[in-house]
Amino acid sequence: VPTYFLQFFPEGGDLVNGVESLVAFKATDQSGNPYTVNGSIENKSGKKITEFSTTHDGMGTFAFTPANGEAYTAKWKDKKGVLHETVLPPAKKQGLILSVIKTGNQALYNLKRPDSAEAAFTSFWVIAQIQQQLVYSAKINMSAKKEITAAIPLDSIGNGIVQLTVFNGNNVPVAERIFFVSHNNYYFNTDLHAIELNLTKRKHNTLQVDVGGNIVTNLSIAVTDESLSTPTSNIDHIYSNVLLTSDLKGAVYNPAYYFSSEEDSVAQQLDLVMLTNGWRRFKWEELL
Repeated sequence: VPTYFLQFFPEGGDLVNGVESLVAFKATDQSGNPYTVNGSIENKSGKKITEFSTTHDGMGTFAFTPANGEAYTAKWKDKKGVLHETVLPPAKKQGLILSVIKTGNQALYNLKRPDSAEAAFTSFWVIAQIQQQLVYSAKINMSAKKEITAAIPLDSIGNGIVQLTVFNGNNVPVAERIFFVSHNNYYFNTDLHAIELNLTKRKHNTLQVDVGGNIVTNLSIAVTDESLSTPTSNIDHIYSNVLLTSDLKGAVYNPAYYFSSEEDSVAQQLDLVMLTNGWRRFKWEELL
């Protein structure tokens, strides 16, 4: 019997009372395959707050502001048309909303806190790292401001997943967001020339591979029968493994797709992967 799952992931990790937040969601079956879903968010009195629907491979987002003293439930139907109810994570009274938008060669991160905040939630320490290398650090004072936006330059940051973590005044991690940086310089184009081409059995062939540029290159070549090379639905290749799946918690459906194009639409879809595979909740206290 097929089993269907729907998970919700507030951007930054938590919902906070009175502060608008972006919530991502991911719909998968028991085999990890995505499916299309739509539904609505209702409060505890049954009032519809907002609606949601998938935009790519079982994933999507919606925005809403949780109210103090409320509880929220998602009502949705699976592929068989069976109605389900999923309780959203409870909102916190004291917390921080973290959001990230990439624009040009910088990542803009936004911090929002409730109107009334304890002392520990009026000053923050923001750090960003990629592959365990620190690339950004900042102290943020929000004693007089409820919202602040700052930029992280990306020019000197390599390709891959950046982990942005925010600590409050007590050095406790309160928000985390991962995002993907791509300068589209992790690959190069090759030209294949047939110097000597003989397609009959056991005949000699000479192939020349030109890589161009001044990059020192190690090449591996595989020769396969095209009729036997059938792509799978969950393919992974060198780019996606090195830059994405090896540094990401949880399974990614068809990871190679996100490296198939430099279009903005594909980058936005990759950000859905970031939103639904983030908030690792590392044991920062032990690391500190």
